[in-house]
Amino acid sequence: MSYRGEVLVANTLVASTLWHRLMALTPPRNLVSSIQQEIVDFFWSGRHWVRAAALYLPLAEGGQGLISIQSKIASFRLRTVSRLLYDCGPSWLNIGKLLLRSVGRFGHKQLFLLNPEELDLSGLTPFYTSVLQAWHIFKFTRATSEMVGV
Repeated sequence: MSYRGEVLVANTLVASTLWHRLMALTPPRNLVSSIQQEIVDFFWSGRHWVRAAALYLPLAEGGQGLISIQSKIASFRLRTVSRLLYDCGPSWLNIGKLLLRSVGRFGHKQLFLLNPEELDLSGLTPFYTSVLQAWHIFKFTRATSEMVGV
């Protein structure tokens, strides 16, 4: 089978069976790593020629377009963040907002401005903990204009 065929099998048949579950469940990190390693091993047939990170790049950037499960999980969590911040989505979001308000007594929108390492997240479900962690993958910094006249 060609490399492109192996990517299609891995992305459509193997990884797609996980998506519905991963939208709502937070699997252990070692399980995700193990599944990802199996997908990479399937692609290379046991002989690794290039680092796995290069395989995840799109074809236009020199990769193979192989799916990164951890990145896909993060994208699911960021979609939840978007729904929470913009108040659009299914009715279960109201329950999520109530759960998030229980952390630090903040509103759910203000919670996304705080660092999750500084909060007591013990009352949250693993799903909402992973939602906050996915949001904080991005580092926001405000640029100061110390260079006047440039």
